Amino acid sequence: MILINTAEDTIKKNIEQFRAQQDDRMMARLEKQIDFFEGDHIPYIAELIKRKDKEGMPYSYINLTKHIVSKLSMVYHNPPERIITGNADKYNELIRNKNVRLKTCEQQARLMPFILVRPWLRTNGNDQYFNYQIIRYFYIFEDVKDIEYPAAVMYPIQTNDNKRIWEYWDRENHFVFSNDGKRLKNQEDYGINPDMLNEYGELPHALLRFDDVIEDIWRGGAFDLVDSNLMIDLALTELNYEFRWQSFKQVYATAGGATDLRDTEVEFGYNKVVKVVGENAQIGILDLQPNFLASIEVIKFQMNTIAMNYNITMKWELSGNAESGFALVVKNIDLLNSWKNDIEHCRRWERDIFAKEKLVYEHDTGKALPAKDMHVDFAEVKFPINPDEERRRWDWEFSHNISTPLDYMKAQSPDTPEDELKKRLEENAKLTGTIKAAEKPKPLTFEERLLGANV
Repeated sequence: MILINTAEDTIKKNIEQFRAQQDDRMMARLEKQIDFFEGDHIPYIAELIKRKDKEGMPYSYINLTKHIVSKLSMVYHNPPERIITGNADKYNELIRNKNVRLKTCEQQARLMPFILVRPWLRTNGNDQYFNYQIIRYFYIFEDVKDIEYPAAVMYPIQTNDNKRIWEYWDRENHFVFSNDGKRLKNQEDYGINPDMLNEYGELPHALLRFDDVIEDIWRGGAFDLVDSNLMIDLALTELNYEFRWQSFKQVYATAGGATDLRDTEVEFGYNKVVKVVGENAQIGILDLQPNFLASIEVIKFQMNTIAMNYNITMKWELSGNAESGFALVVKNIDLLNSWKNDIEHCRRWERDIFAKEKLVYEHDTGKALPAKDMHVDFAEVKFPINPDEERRRWDWEFSHNISTPLDYMKAQSPDTPEDELKKRLEENAKLTGTIKAAEKPKPLTFEERLLGANV
């Protein structure tokens, strides 16, 4: 572990040592992962194109990275049920933002080799609740005794005029410093004690990842997905480039029998006018006929290949009958198994984040966390079924006393309070009883029966 000396002359050396532990190529790789997920593809496409006319290049890209990562991240699609030992109501109020943030965490942990999550208490007057800082770009110093959890971390928290402010943590130290390694004088402005000590006694960050550490903590993540996405973006850009020139044709010019026009500067482009002066000067058009269908098939093949690697089926047609129920389960059985495996990782995340919540709450408030223990029941991943299948399922569950009408209403309106649903059921029962009473035929009078009224 790096022991940071607060003396100014040693901080620079310590930070340089810290950065030297992590390959610059890995940091560039992390930035690339983030850029592709956020949709910033063009700089990476431009870097691969060697043509001089880059300014007129019709850059095209598809955010396949975000699409596939989002589709794979289904564990927190439906919020899990947290079974609390202790004051459940107060704890649930403290973690009101947890499900939303963990849904984002699931996506980012799939994109990156791993991410860090730091629970911290936000206080607004008398209102207090946890917020969850998600950190995906950072340097770490590995612990030789524990390769799964770093001994120290640092990450940028602010960027002004291309100058980053970094936050540093290890078990003993906590401070912010500038990009050149100088610690800032106004530590209190960043919520840090002037002694620059880590008052928690350990890192308040939980480490979230989907791949277990074997030898290298940086293994994992969707690096192959981003690399494939870049190749598909390049192919799409080249396809549009060819289409532009095929649409407006390629102009050529000759002057004085020379085809290279060494003594004449000519600016080519579909929106440029060509002027050629010289003996026997002439201009013509080359009609390019690129095979667009073949290029499109290559792009589709690349997309199908990377999707298949992630157990996802690409859908190219908008027509056809919609699949549901058991057919979808069979078609996505590999994806379903993958989701079940992910649940075990997410169960570990919940346990680790809960431990950090306890650490932060007890230190910051001087009180015990309202939840003494927690068990998480993750929601099952379900595929859509057609109305007939759903009706038969509920009828079967009602007839076997597995579910009640209240369960059905909860499934249809999960955000409605249970008391409101019970009230609706009582009102519906009263209304149904009134209707049935109104529909019941009146008893026939003695005279009507004598006259042979139709019973």
